[in-house]
Amino acid sequence: DYFAATASYYSFLGVSGLGQIGLSDILGNHHISIAADLYGSLTSSDIFLNYWYLKKRPDFGVLLFQYSNYYGDYPDLLIWRYLGAGGVVQYPLNRFFRVELGAFAYRVYETRWYDFWPDYASNLRSDQSFDFVYPSLAFVYDNVSWGFTGPHNGRRVRLEGYATVLGDLDLRSSILDYRRYFSLSPRANFCARLVLAGSFGDDVDNWSIGGPYTLRGYDDYEFSGSKLGFLNLEYRFPFIDRLKISFPLPMEFRNIRGVLFADFGGVYTDTFTVLTTDDGFEFQDVNMGLGAGVRFNFVGMIFRMDYARAHNLRGWIDAEGNRSEWKFYLTIGPDW
Repeated sequence: DYFAATASYYSFLGVSGLGQIGLSDILGNHHISIAADLYGSLTSSDIFLNYWYLKKRPDFGVLLFQYSNYYGDYPDLLIWRYLGAGGVVQYPLNRFFRVELGAFAYRVYETRWYDFWPDYASNLRSDQSFDFVYPSLAFVYDNVSWGFTGPHNGRRVRLEGYATVLGDLDLRSSILDYRRYFSLSPRANFCARLVLAGSFGDDVDNWSIGGPYTLRGYDDYEFSGSKLGFLNLEYRFPFIDRLKISFPLPMEFRNIRGVLFADFGGVYTDTFTVLTTDDGFEFQDVNMGLGAGVRFNFVGMIFRMDYARAHNLRGWIDAEGNRSEWKFYLTIGPDW
């Protein structure tokens, strides 16, 4: 059905190679997909193998996977490598709305690198592992129409909850991912994304925000916790219709798009205060990043270049109360 291969560089993880392949029978009743995102070694890479039975109205899938999540527990870096298998049933209620029921078994390998920040390096680590099994339930709505670099109009919503029933950890978590796209013209739109995540068991999941995919203007994984959220607001517009370069290599770029954005994010602990007026009008537990960027297609890949800087309503101030600096992000892939 399809094959795709790309290479990318991410400042925190380095060079990676992404490959995807999809195979189906002639009637489309059976589908196999393989995806691998390779970082240096197989144990550090993300690997997914899925099989789907699509003949009936409900879709039945089984999957094998390995992937890693990174969390900041300042000044330490925490890495959870997930290795496991699962089964999923998707039942469409109509063209845009479906219900997903899943069951998953995991082994998680935890590695803690001590005193990793601010130097992004450590020689001291500890390791442990956990096993757990959980069912999950999700409601998904998706009616978006796509543009050149991402969704252009419509709505995407995913509400998911899961709880462990066996294993070393007692986890009960829920995640809301809401995305809304407003078409302002055939080539411009306004986009909003709200993500809320919370873990409420005796043990807790941890998530991190910060960096090009969640909260721009801040370091990767700068904020971590068991209850957090972030909001992205973007105005996407046509920037340069055609850019032709003759030297040193003849190249031509078409439909270069621009974006203006504001990102907001925060972690809930015992209390959460959005604004304070103690020393002027400013954010207290909310972190904001402002910036701009461009999007363009080159050799079949969508490149995203963003400049962002932390702001607290009073000035260019970061989460530590210091003067913030501009941060540059280069990523590859479509817009959210």
